[in-house]
Amino acid sequence: MVSLSLSDKGFYLLSLLMSCIVVMRYKILSKNTYIKLAFRYVLKKCDFNYKICIVDIDSFYSFGELLDVIEYMDIEQNVFLMKGISVHSKVLAPITAFDRDDGLSEILCCIKNGRSMTWADIEDYIARVQELSMMTEKEKKIAIAVAQHSNISAVATFLNANNKTVYSRVGVIARKLNLQHVTEVRQFIRIEIA
Repeated sequence: MVSLSLSDKGFYLLSLLMSCIVVMRYKILSKNTYIKLAFRYVLKKCDFNYKICIVDIDSFYSFGELLDVIEYMDIEQNVFLMKGISVHSKVLAPITAFDRDDGLSEILCCIKNGRSMTWADIEDYIARVQELSMMTEKEKKIAIAVAQHSNISAVATFLNANNKTVYSRVGVIARKLNLQHVTEVRQFIRIEIA
């Protein structure tokens, strides 16, 4: 008998893929058992002519994990991203189909009307976010400095800039990432960029 040793990353991906509930033409990617069971119930009651995949963004620690899972998915699936409360959910909010707090009728309407993405569209969007392509070079430098320093004063000193200037630039960066404050920007940059 051959024993396979998987890296932590490989083991994680395998366990996540195996934890997917596959219901006929549906896949639900979530670590949350209640979400999986709820969608299983909802999707059994609906009849769709296409393959769909529901992705709970909060089940992924980073975009890298999500991209690793995408490699194993069926390209023909219509993907519905479900927004949660994590920083990554907020960053992906412009391409999410529905929120985890939305009502059942809203979610069903969204799925029936086909407000979905393709895996390629999701990969492209994530790649642009990871490159910080929506930011100027100065904003990228400030974002990375925010991740490296514990407070705005330290960032301002490091960049040889005024505190007020750094605060306003961080506000612009947060808006571009669909975040609200410096702590979320710091958390996102530390996980995805730095």
